[in-house]
Amino acid sequence: LKTDKNGLTEREAELRLKKYGKNEIKEIYRISALKIFFKQFQSFLIYILLVAIIIALIINHYLDASVIFAIVMLNVVIGFIQQYKAEKSILKLRQLFIPKAKVFRNGKLQIISSHEIVPGDLIIFEEGDKITADCRIISGTADLNEAILTGESNPVEKQDTIIKADGIIAERIYILYTGTTLTRGKV
Repeated sequence: LKTDKNGLTEREAELRLKKYGKNEIKEIYRISALKIFFKQFQSFLIYILLVAIIIALIINHYLDASVIFAIVMLNVVIGFIQQYKAEKSILKLRQLFIPKAKVFRNGKLQIISSHEIVPGDLIIFEEGDKITADCRIISGTADLNEAILTGESNPVEKQDTIIKADGIIAERIYILYTGTTLTRGKV
């Protein structure tokens, strides 16, 4: 990956970020106010009230139809406001919980957002850290909790070793996988 013990330069990291993109899963979820608004009508009680409005209009009870319509719209508006605010709050909370990573850049240890990790970065993980990117161990040994991948609760020993190009995934003791946790050691 054309990196050395000093890590990448800031310029090289920027170029790789442009080339490979951010270290994140693309989210396809977007808040759509129109979708949230129409979702408020998807209720059995609302359907009954809409039928009641139609019946009231058919039998010329316009005042009853207007009152029922006002109640339905009040319910829809209140539901829309609450759900829209909740959706926006959830998106803001997600931004607060973006994990950080310790990387070497320009020969200095820096703490960056895990979304800014690029291929070739030298990342330091210590006991208790969550692995924020798939990576290869170049120095050190550690135990890794891979229960999220394997379901096995016992930690797996990881170490720097010679890479076997044809090895199966379970034999890759030199690879750390995103989402797993370092339970002992430093790599």
